[in-house]
Amino acid sequence: MSQSIDFSLFRFHELIATRWSDFDMLGHANNAIYSTYIETGRIHYLEQVGPWPWEVTGMVLARTEMDYVHEMLPKHTPRLYMRVSRLGNKSLDFESIICQDDDQGLIFNRAKVVVVALDNVAKTTTAIPEDMRNRFTAFEPGLG
Repeated sequence: MSQSIDFSLFRFHELIATRWSDFDMLGHANNAIYSTYIETGRIHYLEQVGPWPWEVTGMVLARTEMDYVHEMLPKHTPRLYMRVSRLGNKSLDFESIICQDDDQGLIFNRAKVVVVALDNVAKTTTAIPEDMRNRFTAFEPGLG
């Protein structure tokens, strides 16, 4: 993934509150914690865009791609940027960037997560609810 990033494409962003336990014996963020940061950010993103109908439609991970670009240390203040970069019929792609919260452009992690909508009763894939499709396209520049 390229280092050149247009942050204006990411309307959702938040600071990440790191914990001492996020860092391993090498002194940098353990690779597994990035998935937790992204999962937490995805929930916050969905809360901001408009409530996902969890009672009826679930969401399961189908694919995760991750690039570890630069080590993150306890002294860093990470910020998560997230957007929906593709909206399919039953699936969508979340793109995320975790970087230092300053103007230096130090990127720690880039990821793409593909999620699939799931009918909670039938336990089968289902179309993304129309209301959510409308919310995603209204929130994301260039989607739709």
